[in-house]
Amino acid sequence: MTKFTSLSALLLVFTTMVFGQVNQRLQFTDEELRNNLHWIELMQQENPNFFEVKRAYDLYFENHEKVKGSGWKQFERWAWLIEGDVQPDGSLRKPDAVFNAYHVITNRNNS
Repeated sequence: MTKFTSLSALLLVFTTMVFGQVNQRLQFTDEELRNNLHWIELMQQENPNFFEVKRAYDLYFENHEKVKGSGWKQFERWAWLIEGDVQPDGSLRKPDAVFNAYHVITNRNNS
């Protein structure tokens, strides 16, 4: 029984550690942002903040040329695609928000 309890406690601690790190925001210094492609990492997070990604992108391209293969076109496409979903705090509207709002309105009109 103690083996089971110990194993369960270990599994709980491990699971908490793994899932506790999933939602951590990436933090970089301005110098790191100027010299590395961290804007790509920020852009690919589960819940990216548009303003953080844009700032990292701008800092990186202050010192680097926008040449083929540097990723600048991908960023520009991404920024254009999500511009209507950027909230005032920089977060992106969840994909199901419009769908849920539509159902609220149609249910209200049908009642």
